[in-house]
Amino acid sequence: MSQPRQPISVGKYFLERGRIDQQQLQEALRYKEEHGYKLGQALVALAYVGEGDLIEALRYQARFPCIHLRPGLVDTQVAMRLSGEHGRRLRAIPLNHVAKHTTVAMDDPSDDNALLQLGELLGTPIFPVYAESSAISSTLEWLHGKDPLAPQPMPAAAPEPAPPIPTPTAAAPAPTAAARSGAGETAFRLRAAAAPTTATPAEATDGPDDKRVLQAVRGFLEAALERGASDVHVEPRAQEVVVRMRLDGTLREHARLPRTWAGPVVRRIKSLSHMDSGRADEPQSGHVRFEHRKGPVDLHVSTTPAHHGEGVVLHIESAGSAPRTLADLGLTSSASGALDEMLATGEGLVLVVGPARSGRTTMLHALAHRLAGGSRKVVALEPSDASLPDGVLHVATDGRAERAFVRAWHAALLQDPDVLVTGDLSDVERARSALEAALAGRHVVASLRARSAPEALDRLCAAGLEPYLLADALRGTIGVRLVRRVCTGCRKEVAMDEQLFARLGVTRKDAPFHEGKGCASCHGSGFVGRVGLHEIRPLTVPARRALERGEGLAALVDAVRTDGLPGLLQDALHKARDGQTSLREVLMAAGAAPTPATTKATR
Repeated sequence: MSQPRQPISVGKYFLERGRIDQQQLQEALRYKEEHGYKLGQALVALAYVGEGDLIEALRYQARFPCIHLRPGLVDTQVAMRLSGEHGRRLRAIPLNHVAKHTTVAMDDPSDDNALLQLGELLGTPIFPVYAESSAISSTLEWLHGKDPLAPQPMPAAAPEPAPPIPTPTAAAPAPTAAARSGAGETAFRLRAAAAPTTATPAEATDGPDDKRVLQAVRGFLEAALERGASDVHVEPRAQEVVVRMRLDGTLREHARLPRTWAGPVVRRIKSLSHMDSGRADEPQSGHVRFEHRKGPVDLHVSTTPAHHGEGVVLHIESAGSAPRTLADLGLTSSASGALDEMLATGEGLVLVVGPARSGRTTMLHALAHRLAGGSRKVVALEPSDASLPDGVLHVATDGRAERAFVRAWHAALLQDPDVLVTGDLSDVERARSALEAALAGRHVVASLRARSAPEALDRLCAAGLEPYLLADALRGTIGVRLVRRVCTGCRKEVAMDEQLFARLGVTRKDAPFHEGKGCASCHGSGFVGRVGLHEIRPLTVPARRALERGEGLAALVDAVRTDGLPGLLQDALHKARDGQTSLREVLMAAGAAPTPATTKATR
């Protein structure tokens, strides 16, 4: 009977087969000790053997199953249970879940500490398999996007100098008002650069150097632009700094940095966006425009002091993108007809109403596009002109400074506009200015942050606007919401959920409905992009009378819905039947509306 094969070391395996000599083995052993690698990893790093050779050696040893990792082997729903940050740190990718065990591909399946951490993170026993390090890296990028701290190739052109970081001192000069508002900003070019993968021991105590900080900032901005994020959040915490991105309206974790990086990263962002990097005791805002291969990008930056350091939000706007039109927003035929009726008068007040991140600004700019041109002059008062169409005169205004807004409003009136487009009527002074312009015969299109049109009108009256003047000026309201769009790459029909159907007032005959399973195109989320929901309400006679008499919110809700036009819920269900969004997204959108309105809409 043949004897079982005795396991031999990786070094002896390659020596016996003449793949390496004794000198190369000694060099690999030294490299292993200096860098904390396994011997096989050191041999691959020194290019003495290839990754395929190492697989054969491990198979010969029969210590671990070895696979050639490719996307087709990965169950994305299982893989996305491990965050990108943990996957990169542990060099691991969950593949599938069978018999209460999770199979995980690793480039070092003998790492007991990593296996213990994976078991805690995934909550199951781990079955490790070996995969090439390069395949681990490419699959992690396929699942989670580019690592903001991963080395990237430098461009062939000579690199331009990075902006210097001002040294924070007590005597640091405050920026001018122009710098604080973003005026006179200078452009810098976002480029790929080699970035740190881990913190060195010195950085763990003293913090990183300027070059590595700039590389990290550029890294996560590049990743945000590649994935289409609308915002980047830098959040200092007790033990680390978390970088998150808002993708399709939902925040998703992107990376974690050592705690000592908090101050240098915030100062670098402040320096780039023309803020006072020496002040950390007050909120600041700034603006920077930079060049990207997809075109110029505007970055609006806000910082605020917090318990563990300054929090930063970077709002991304593509300065070179074409303005959205009403045709791009997916209005139904009934909604388009109602909107035409509302705009036909050419004067009065039109209110765009919705909560935060509901698409109010997109709708405002689409209306500006519709009204621009021809014989009308359109003036827009907005902090940024990134998505305003040609033919609209942009008057820049600081959305937070009331005096600046009043000056900008008066300047806009001196331009003899036919149409005025302005953002949030966040206080009574702005609302009254818009109302007076509408009563004077101008067409005013404005937005208000509220859950519904009746709530918006009730709030304006409660703030001190005369109900009879508001009723005289108002031509109608446009309610907006955004829901996530189901990914077409992994869309599938879902089983009947009677409880969900009952809550939304739908029946079996309305099926089928769809959800996204999760794939590479959507990074495992099941959604790509967002779909707009719209509720177009020209002001009816009953609604005008209820508003004039100041009858309150309940009466306005009843009066507004006498026109028979579809509401937000009906529009959401229509788009769910078309497979554009899911019923769970519809439920969240319906839950954001007031209960009385939603109840009446489902009857």
